[in-house]
Amino acid sequence: MIFSTSIVEASIDLSSSPSEAIRFGNENAVFDISLQNTGSSADRITYVVQDVNWNAEKKYFDLSVGEKANFKLELKPLKALSTGKYTITVRFYSDLRNNDYKDYNFVVDNLNNENILNAEFKINPTGLNPKKENTLILSLANTKNINLGNLNVELSGLFQKSFKVSLDSLGTTEKEFTAYIDENTPTGEYDVNVLVKDDRYTYLNKKVKLRVGEYSNFVENKEVDNQFLKTTVVLKQENNGNNRVIKDVAYELGSFEKYFTSFSIQPDKIENNVYNWEIDLKAKETKEIVITTSYRAPLAYLLLAALLVYLFYRFVRKQVSITKKVLTVKTDSGIADMKVMLVIKNKGSAIKNLRLVDYIPPMIKSPEHYATVRPTNVKKTSQGLMLDWTIGDLLRREERVISYRIKTNVKVIGRVNIPRAFTSYNIGNRREVAVSNAVTISSK
Repeated sequence: MIFSTSIVEASIDLSSSPSEAIRFGNENAVFDISLQNTGSSADRITYVVQDVNWNAEKKYFDLSVGEKANFKLELKPLKALSTGKYTITVRFYSDLRNNDYKDYNFVVDNLNNENILNAEFKINPTGLNPKKENTLILSLANTKNINLGNLNVELSGLFQKSFKVSLDSLGTTEKEFTAYIDENTPTGEYDVNVLVKDDRYTYLNKKVKLRVGEYSNFVENKEVDNQFLKTTVVLKQENNGNNRVIKDVAYELGSFEKYFTSFSIQPDKIENNVYNWEIDLKAKETKEIVITTSYRAPLAYLLLAALLVYLFYRFVRKQVSITKKVLTVKTDSGIADMKVMLVIKNKGSAIKNLRLVDYIPPMIKSPEHYATVRPTNVKKTSQGLMLDWTIGDLLRREERVISYRIKTNVKVIGRVNIPRAFTSYNIGNRREVAVSNAVTISSK
């Protein structure tokens, strides 16, 4: 209830509901106020809390003669309060006229909402069964001398439920209900949050632990897939229960095949070609050990090596080699004489249509003497003088030496690169080319 303590004749009238507000925890004490201007002229009315331990948001109301304003007055303590009843004085006054006010006393019953209700679940002693619906009982006890009607109960966390209850002063009520626990829920302790409230206050917001029982369902399968030069074995371990399972798995391999076998999970222990694993499975967990024995890779490597050897001899290693040597006779004025030797070696089977081409740099004279075979064709090109020999066939392991001599008197500054010689020839139906080494001369 509220009391007016003013002795001033004020043009303000006020009614409040409830007459005594209950405050829980950190909530404010809330009153529904009906404020009326009973004066003879329009007014602007406001209020101020007279108690230094309480406060309220200030509002202003512009009211014509006889007009009412309805609003919620929320009284908020400025410090922590112990449980008990408090009387707070609030002065309502005119903001336009001096000495036009009226004081009202508001009674607040301050309660600790953590101690208003107690909650307890009654379940099967072995815990909740995660494979079917369970029957539970929620027991609520009112520890205060206040009637609590039409309370909303909301359960969340492990399962979801909501219903309504009423509690008499210092009374107890029990609510029986069913709840389904998902079969994938592992065994253990789980929180269920119990929230009890009405339209204005929260009376209980607490977590209660409930135990989920355990059940086992372990399945082991073996799958074998045989393919060309490859065998795949899958050892599948399935824990379809809701508790942890540790399982020993063993698999034996032959003395030869073990060298060509790989594992998706490395074994923990190997004894006499028996491979052992210790598989730790959580609830609803599946693990697979894939054992693959394959001879494909070794065979592929062997074929690849053979192919590389063939390609090397076929395309990289030339059957015919050509070596170019240049001997010089030097004087004070330069190089007086040069002897060029071209050594051709056939390192394989017989070849046909052998052709040899060599070039002489433009600053050097034409050869004056050929020791063995004269070139079939001699002509000038942009690279110098081209010497072309048509040698013909070359037997297996046969070697030919072509040489010529040049009389010259060339002053060389630094080094001069002599062009490479090359040969072309037929091996079967294909034509191949071999190039000689590079040669550099100097007059020093």
